[in-house]
Amino acid sequence: MCRCIHRSADVTTKAVVGITTLRKSIFKSILNTELPMISLLTGKEQSRRK
Repeated sequence: MCRCIHRSADVTTKAVVGITTLRKSIFKSILNTELPMISLLTGKEQSRRK
């Protein structure tokens, strides 16, 4: 009985770790693609104001 609980907890932990790492990688890729675009847009806006 204890082994089953331990296994399910282990699987849950692995799933949580996997999801968090996946979220981090997605967040990083979004930042890598969005930030240049945002900086370009803000740069264009600033150059227009000048």
